[in-house]
Amino acid sequence: MAADALLIKFNAGETRNTVTRQTVKLLAETMGFNETQVTMYALARLREQVIPAYLADAPDLSEKAIASVRAQVNQDDYVPTRSLIQGL
Repeated sequence: MAADALLIKFNAGETRNTVTRQTVKLLAETMGFNETQVTMYALARLREQVIPAYLADAPDLSEKAIASVRAQVNQDDYVPTRSLIQGL
């Protein structure tokens, strides 16, 4: 099976959202990567920032899971004002 390929067209100058080929070469040299590795590394970092690491439709935590979390975390003197997880 052949790997998917992506053609990247570089702009002549740099902006907040673009880089030049020269910058990619400099990054590769600095990091000890080749240009493909630099691109994959940058995309992987962007993925971590943009795409959530959890399923949006993941089920709520069970009472047993909530109890397990509470048992593992010292909650002395902790007074929550709100929680991102329902039931905590």
